[in-house]
Amino acid sequence: MRHRALIGVGLVSLLLIFVPVAASVVFLGVDVAGPDPVASAVPLAAAAPSPDSATRLGIPAVAVDAYAKAAASPDACPGLSWWLLAGIAAIETDHGRYGGAAADLAGNVRPAIYGPRLDGALAGTAVIGDSDQGRLDGDPLFDRAMGPLQHLPSSWRANGRDGNGDGIADPQNLYDAARASAVHLCSSAGGEVGSADRTRRAVFGYNPSNDYVADVLARASVYALPVPGQSPTAGPLVQVHGIMVASPIAPALDAMVQAAKAQGVVLAGSGYRSTADQVLLRQAHCGPTLDDIWRKPSGACAVPTAVPGTSLHEQGLAVDFQDLPGAWAWLAANAGRFGFANTIPSEPWHWSMTGG
Repeated sequence: MRHRALIGVGLVSLLLIFVPVAASVVFLGVDVAGPDPVASAVPLAAAAPSPDSATRLGIPAVAVDAYAKAAASPDACPGLSWWLLAGIAAIETDHGRYGGAAADLAGNVRPAIYGPRLDGALAGTAVIGDSDQGRLDGDPLFDRAMGPLQHLPSSWRANGRDGNGDGIADPQNLYDAARASAVHLCSSAGGEVGSADRTRRAVFGYNPSNDYVADVLARASVYALPVPGQSPTAGPLVQVHGIMVASPIAPALDAMVQAAKAQGVVLAGSGYRSTADQVLLRQAHCGPTLDDIWRKPSGACAVPTAVPGTSLHEQGLAVDFQDLPGAWAWLAANAGRFGFANTIPSEPWHWSMTGG
């Protein structure tokens, strides 16, 4: 997985581009100075997922445990949830995995993660002279951000905490870093993170960039889903000629693909799509804010895209067929015989068993 440069708490005017691992969609970082992110569109107090759910979300279980414990710690303020910490950690270092690093069961990230030297050589970053004689970040001339949550030495001195009870506050430890981030976010938000404005203020205080706020909240919104990362499907997922669908529609899809093949037409495409992927599509087609992702009407997007949780793709009941020679024309003439319908004339590729 490839991320933008590590950025660190408190840096100003940074270049913010993030490429998620599960898709080729690029977070474009559109300024969110217009509509505020709508934190109320998803549960602010979403419970931390189980370890298996964490794996589905692409987050190491130890990282989720660290975020959940930080959000429940005495340092946390009302409204602070694990998913906001997870959104920051995802953007900063891929949950402590930047550059091949990994966390052990105690949360210690090795090799240690450091951001670039803040000497102004990297375009768009601030110049921050040394504030700790290199004791924390190893650089006696300029500061660098540290650890999985990218705290600057000055931030760590103010906010650093022992999050795993070993008596040491270590910025390279997920538990310690997450708890320090909780302190920082709550301070930036004025002691409460239970509204859209205060959530935005908290993240902006972590890194004063509207692009950064948009990136973090878009990623966090995936983690905040009531069923983490995916919607219930209409049945077990199965592969039918390379297309993943729910088992109830598999026989009809198989029969349709075979019939088309007998007439010299190849039907190929994609079926099931997780809610996490639906969020990424909404971000790409509708905009980066929570309002764009969760509330904007499908028809108001650059490419009509269903609100996450409402697409039949998330249930495994719809297929988008590729524009292979004769495929769409064959579907228009024959798909109905197999129970498939297309109710969106502008999307000749989209077919489902329910007509949605």
